[in-house]
Amino acid sequence: MIFISFPTISFTGWTNKEADVYFLIDSSASIWIMDYMKLLQFVADLVSDMDLSLSATRVGVGLFSSHHRLHIPLNNNWSKEKIRQEIVTAPYLRGDTYLSRALQGMRAEGLSSSMTRASATRIGVLITDGMSRHKQLTADNATLAKMDGIFLFTVGVGHGVDHDELREIASDPKKEFNYHVPSFDFLKEIRLKLSHRMSEVGLMQGDEGTCGDKDKVDVVFVFDQAAFGDHATQLIRSFIMSLVADFSMNTGNVRVGIVSSTCHENDKMLGQYVTKDDFISALKSIETPEISSLIKRSHQESFLSRNGGRFDAKHRMVLLLHDRGRKVIETVRQVSKSKHAGVEVFVIQLGTDYSKEFVHRLASSIDNVMYVESPSNLSTTDSKQTFNRMFCKDL
Repeated sequence: MIFISFPTISFTGWTNKEADVYFLIDSSASIWIMDYMKLLQFVADLVSDMDLSLSATRVGVGLFSSHHRLHIPLNNNWSKEKIRQEIVTAPYLRGDTYLSRALQGMRAEGLSSSMTRASATRIGVLITDGMSRHKQLTADNATLAKMDGIFLFTVGVGHGVDHDELREIASDPKKEFNYHVPSFDFLKEIRLKLSHRMSEVGLMQGDEGTCGDKDKVDVVFVFDQAAFGDHATQLIRSFIMSLVADFSMNTGNVRVGIVSSTCHENDKMLGQYVTKDDFISALKSIETPEISSLIKRSHQESFLSRNGGRFDAKHRMVLLLHDRGRKVIETVRQVSKSKHAGVEVFVIQLGTDYSKEFVHRLASSIDNVMYVESPSNLSTTDSKQTFNRMFCKDL
């Protein structure tokens, strides 16, 4: 079968761009051989756009299935046409889909420190039609790659991918680094956009936050959205998003989570109760959720490795408190358990009806407290700067 490559598109972003680019190509048995050839041609066409030389952009290629295989080393001194030819004639490995081994191979061989240039932007592009065998290993290797300074693009093809997994692997912002097409025939539809975004990565790099450059930190924001209501909850979420813009997340140093609502454990399913007495009794036994239960869930679950927590990272909890909180004693008890588990607690007290003594008992330090008159005041520059001074001073 003959494939016609698309014409070279000149992106000024590639001109003299000093970048080390490594493609991770899925070569597992889940891909039909004809689709595999379309995938190889897609990668070759992306390479056509680049300004390749030893002083500008260099390209390497790894194939993966049950293992990673270095196909084209980054330090090759080949012409663009030679590299394209080696790509379209890459062997078909078959085997299973191990994304974790692909990412590990990229770090160890493809974009290792001995292979890359210190002054070059490092870019990894993972293309797959499947999902990983070991999700936690995959997530860990993606984080390690980001900590190495590698910007990760992900391209999912078809219905067999785990969209959430590929989003997590991709660097931030996700809309710039994560792509999906319904089939291999549609890869050509994203080629121009992907090439353009790849050529701009050096510009995106300048937007990386600095809070967390020195240390790894896992931070969970905890607030009771039922107590705050929809409008205040949206203001809080916008505030958190503005804070995250300053976090060093692209490097993998900072991980962020949110605990703000109850699970579905209190839902009552159709047919769960036969008699109305049983149903009414069960309904009466349901406790109204509040902040203490969210704190409990946070310190018991959020920092576990299966949920993305890391044993070698600082663990922090940021409580956003409503001024009409209930179960004061239970809240203090759950916060104490969090501190005992090694979690540093920060408190943002919203509103005007509160006890300073109570707030200070919750925070790990009096320096870990900030007061905001209302959720609407969270949008001010002063609120953001106050939080950053409090939270980021030792990161």
